Amino acid sequence: MNFDERVRRKNEFDGNLVYGTKQFNLLTGRHRHLGYRQKHDNQWINAKKGLIHNKFAEKRRCPLCGADYFDTLFLKEGFPHQKCRVCELVYVSPILNREVYMRWSRNERTYVSVLKTKVQTKMQTLKSIYILDILRLYLNKRSVVDVCDIGCGPGVLLSEAKKRKYNAFGIEPNKKCHKLLEKKGIDYTRDFFPLKEYGRKKFDCVFLLNVLEHMRNPVEMAKATKKNIENPRSYLHFSAQY
Repeated sequence: MNFDERVRRKNEFDGNLVYGTKQFNLLTGRHRHLGYRQKHDNQWINAKKGLIHNKFAEKRRCPLCGADYFDTLFLKEGFPHQKCRVCELVYVSPILNREVYMRWSRNERTYVSVLKTKVQTKMQTLKSIYILDILRLYLNKRSVVDVCDIGCGPGVLLSEAKKRKYNAFGIEPNKKCHKLLEKKGIDYTRDFFPLKEYGRKKFDCVFLLNVLEHMRNPVEMAKATKKNIENPRSYLHFSAQY
């Protein structure tokens, strides 16, 4: 698959390109989700300071190099965006503390409703097929393929993987998604990653799609993921190429 073919296929599942941003938001119910977020996320914000409340906050160093020297670039919805003076990574600090974030992840409902819409499912299906086609280039014609999707949501990617006779396993804490996964017959855990119950389970590939950028420590997340990979070199090469 050459570069032009990859770009063409990726554009096919970019809903903002296919439908236009406004129409895509309406068709997928994102406008309702964003409206809900604007109304209810204020519970974490100190209105006088325009910053996240200290009781909900967790400060962190640069998640890439570990430095604690930064310049504040801007605020977005109460969260300061910092630029590391050492490696120049732009990151958020403080973030929601672990307890609040885990509770929110388990109980979030409005974005799951977005993921269930017909148009979003169509875009996710095209994306999943594309990703699995890329993965196939690195599998060396294996007869048995074990894949894991961290933050698998309603299981669109894993459903497509099962169609290819792959052994599919999902990691998803959200309660509303659990019913959707069970309806599709997808094996999953409700645990957060790194796993406790399935900590020694091995896979040929672990997906971190739209997940890694939300992790409080993405470097440690990548290291933990490597432990669940059957062949870490192939995984790391695939991640870089994708």
